[in-house]
Amino acid sequence: MNEFIKLIYICGNSEFQEEIMLQHKKLASQGFVSVSAGPFKRLKEKLASITDKINTADAVFVCNKNNKINRDTKKQIAIAKKLSKRILYLEPISGRA
Repeated sequence: MNEFIKLIYICGNSEFQEEIMLQHKKLASQGFVSVSAGPFKRLKEKLASITDKINTADAVFVCNKNNKINRDTKKQIAIAKKLSKRILYLEPISGRA
C-alpha cells in the first residue's frame, strides 16, 4: 500500500464479517487505522455516517470475497469514486464494481 494512506474504510457484504474483522487486524498490524460501517437504526443516519467515514478515509478497502459485491457495497464504492478515493480490493475484480 501507499505510505500516504493512513486511514482506510472497509466495506463488504455482511456475510463477510469474519473476513472484515481479519482485515481490520491485518491493517492495524501494518500501522493503518481502519473503520467500517456500524449498526444504524435509520437509513438516513446510516448513509450520512458512511459518507462521512469514506470522506475522512484516505482509501476504501472492499472485502469482495469470492468476488461478491452486494448492492450496499456498490453504493459505498460509488460514494468513494465520487469523492475520488483510492479503492483497494481483497480479490481482483472481474468486470467493474
